Amino acid sequence: MPDLSYGQPQLSEYEPAIKIPCTKGLNSTVSRINGSKTSRVHHLLSRNETRYFYYLEWATNVSDIREQFPLDIAETREIANKLDLKHANVRGNDIIMTTDFLISIDNNHVIARTFKMSKELNKKSVLKKFAVEKEYWDRRGVDWGIVTENEIDNVIVANIEFYHRSRSYLQDEKISEEHVNAVLRGIGTAEDNLKNVLLGTDEYYGLEVGQALSIFKCLVFKKRIKVDMRNKFSISMKCRDIQVM
Repeated sequence: MPDLSYGQPQLSEYEPAIKIPCTKGLNSTVSRINGSKTSRVHHLLSRNETRYFYYLEWATNVSDIREQFPLDIAETREIANKLDLKHANVRGNDIIMTTDFLISIDNNHVIARTFKMSKELNKKSVLKKFAVEKEYWDRRGVDWGIVTENEIDNVIVANIEFYHRSRSYLQDEKISEEHVNAVLRGIGTAEDNLKNVLLGTDEYYGLEVGQALSIFKCLVFKKRIKVDMRNKFSISMKCRDIQVM
């Protein structure tokens, strides 16, 4: 298996170069999100980084996500000097540059992605940073690219975020296989809508109202149930439009 570390730990052992304090306000655009692939908290510095992160969480071929990945400052200084560019700095002091996401694909190769709003792509300061970043990853044979808001479908991301909240519900609440199978069976055989099937499951098995919905959401995230992610979630969706895998 190839070495995908690039000088940093992987999965739960990785620590991003930039972290968001636990005390950061809930209304901020930054996010701290527990990852299903890495079993650690991810630190996202903008709402758009968060949206892209959910895409990566949902993708079946992504095996690791390392956000705010630090680049070796000695090398970025050398690259900046070679390109006759001023190194990234704060008040004249050089700082460690980062790549927004280093993504492991199928455990056999890595790609690097940086998010930037499309309206900022023509800024000289942005282009200079990107020139250094691209050269850094080119030297390692890593595919580096830019992601903009135009590549993110807000409906799909909202759906992923909705299901992601219940990603570990079965384990956290010690849900029995009987109740899981009841949800799967109800959806797979009913001609009713989702709301009635889930409420009926709650009532029949003596569950708290909403538990069957949480089971359903977890099963969707685990891809044991397939829904059309292009359509905004509706509790009234028809069971015939839902596929039990």
